[in-house]
Amino acid sequence: MRQWVVGQMSAGNAARPVVVLDPHAVASEDELRTGTHADVVASSTDWFSLRQVWERHGRDPHGSRVTIHVLDALHQPADLPWDIEQGATVCRLRVPPDPTVRALVLAVTDEDSDRLMAVVDSTPTATGLDLLAALAGVSRDALDDRPGRVRAALRLLRAGQSHTVLSYARQALGPDPVLEGALDAVPSFDPLKELWDEWVTSPDDPDLSQLFDACRTEVSDLFLDGTLQPSLAATAVIPRWARLGTREASPAERLQSLMAQQPPTPLPTAPLEPWLPVAAWWGSVRNELAQVNPPDEQLAASAWAVWDGIDAAFLTWIRQSYGAQLGRNWVNGPKGLHQVQPYLAKQAGQDGRVLLLVFDGMSHTLWTQIRSGARMTVLHSSGTLTMLPSLTEISRQAIAAADLPTAFLDTLNPSDLTEAEPVHWARAWATHERSAGWLRVDGGLADLSKVPLGHHDAIGVVISATDKQMHAARMMGDVGLHAGMKAWLRSGFLDRLLEAAEQHGYEVWVTTDHGGIECLPTKGPNEGALVPRAGTRHRRYANKTLRDAAVAEGIVLDSVPGLPATYGDCLLFAPGRVSWKQARISHGGLSLDEVVVPFAKVVAG
Repeated sequence: MRQWVVGQMSAGNAARPVVVLDPHAVASEDELRTGTHADVVASSTDWFSLRQVWERHGRDPHGSRVTIHVLDALHQPADLPWDIEQGATVCRLRVPPDPTVRALVLAVTDEDSDRLMAVVDSTPTATGLDLLAALAGVSRDALDDRPGRVRAALRLLRAGQSHTVLSYARQALGPDPVLEGALDAVPSFDPLKELWDEWVTSPDDPDLSQLFDACRTEVSDLFLDGTLQPSLAATAVIPRWARLGTREASPAERLQSLMAQQPPTPLPTAPLEPWLPVAAWWGSVRNELAQVNPPDEQLAASAWAVWDGIDAAFLTWIRQSYGAQLGRNWVNGPKGLHQVQPYLAKQAGQDGRVLLLVFDGMSHTLWTQIRSGARMTVLHSSGTLTMLPSLTEISRQAIAAADLPTAFLDTLNPSDLTEAEPVHWARAWATHERSAGWLRVDGGLADLSKVPLGHHDAIGVVISATDKQMHAARMMGDVGLHAGMKAWLRSGFLDRLLEAAEQHGYEVWVTTDHGGIECLPTKGPNEGALVPRAGTRHRRYANKTLRDAAVAEGIVLDSVPGLPATYGDCLLFAPGRVSWKQARISHGGLSLDEVVVPFAKVVAG
């Protein structure tokens, strides 16, 4: 009940009725009963109904206590009929004379109404803006600038003020798109959200900073209850409180942005360098695509359609330019994996220590995830070419031996890798009079103790966790691969290895023996002993004649650079994303994903 209403009433003589003159219909029945101690409340709206009520209730002084609520235009007690004026206790409810002030006082809750009347009583010249300030809990001066007006409007809205109050505020505080939207009959926060989006991308704008700093509590509440949705996080630094209203772009949003930034596809005669940003870009696309949840088939189809065009252009490039790139000078960076060791030897000089991390099967998409998920800083990022076919027994030996496969034909059997690679690596570094160690680790929790840091000038560490994750993702493809890699990165092995290498004074470089492609599994032909090496993405036949008569449909290269004709002419490569086995991710083919791989220098932290 409103005390300013109840306080104006008088119980009068218990034997006399009470007449309450209320032409503005201010008082409620509860307020009338409380203020006049009435047992019976009867209303009249005109002279005739007043006479009826009086004749029925007002002439019996021994009956119940009666209050007659007069709602017509009788403003003074003298306006009442003489007998009623003489026989009753008459009180007149007074309200603010200003129509706007009166409307606001009558349109709010009982508690707010009492507060507003206190303002009116203390300041007889109070205006509607004075009352809005009181309702919003801000100073009257705050309504003289935009931040204060927006803050007041949001407070009025959050307090659930009536349509009358909000409509008046919309008119009195405007014109302003933010206020007009928020205070509309159906509130719209789009103008406010547009300002927020603008601010989180340029938080040094003084006007917007002043606005949102003044309204930080009110705006935060809008984000907390879901009225406003967070904006994409900005690269600029925003105040800590404002982070509530920002978010990172979703994988789908990042993917769409990446698709709009596709690098140009190089010409068939181009050198390797223009393909490096294409490979890195496509790796990022696959990385985001794997994280879209739930999967978006249309988005995926669009991305892989782009890949189809890139793959066709890259195959043409392989036919025309791949071989020439393997023979290029490596001083400014290796063009093939066989040039990694001499390049590192030049970088290290006579006294430097080198740690080469060979992530088995690390495509650009996995490198994207590793560099963002590990505690590392990339100092130099480039790329290089694998050997063809992109297989461990060929490419990884090329890294260790610092030579093309023609130099180690006697150890191309996959079973020879464990013994051959350390020998190749030690021999390559011995020509620089440097001691070398080569080992393979799973990359699990206990593997770090196996790395002989401090005991050799140059250490090559093959980390097989990436390849194991790749071959384990048989069911889920890239989605499963990336989930597994996230779990492995959380194990902290790589972080600890980088920190230990730094403590022992090693420069750390990263590469891989081959990449990998998300495949479309098909049932490959069973040609038995005709195919000594029946891989997922390549098949090596016993001879060229059998290769030419192959049942499988694939890609033939006239010659494979780095391999003797007796080996290369027997190879058949899978077209497109075909997998000749039931594998969702594999390698050994000719795609950009498999052949162009990362090469980078990193440090811990």
